[in-house]
Amino acid sequence: LNFQTDTYNLPHDLEDAKEWREKLLEIGFESSRYGSLSISSYPTGQFGFLLCKKINGSGPNLAEVERRFDDMVERGLSTTYYQPKFQEGAFLLPLWVDKYLYGTHEQKGSKLNMKNEL
Repeated sequence: LNFQTDTYNLPHDLEDAKEWREKLLEIGFESSRYGSLSISSYPTGQFGFLLCKKINGSGPNLAEVERRFDDMVERGLSTTYYQPKFQEGAFLLPLWVDKYLYGTHEQKGSKLNMKNEL
């Protein structure tokens, strides 16, 4: 499940994002990760999204995303904007946001997780 949530740039919005994340975990999602996208036309220049999984390990991993991208390029389909690193980088948050949402610095020691699961 993936859906747009609020920006971390406004305190009330960040509180809402944390509340949504906690509710999703309460109703049975095994993981709920907050990601961030920069959009110049958006009022704050950034908005967030929650990527949730019912079963950890399900869904594509970074290697699969990269393989799909390479296949697309080999078929002559291209993009001038997207690259697989955007998916990985979307979950790298300012430290204060990471601590607020997860209660600790979630990324510590989890580089392997980021490579294996998006």
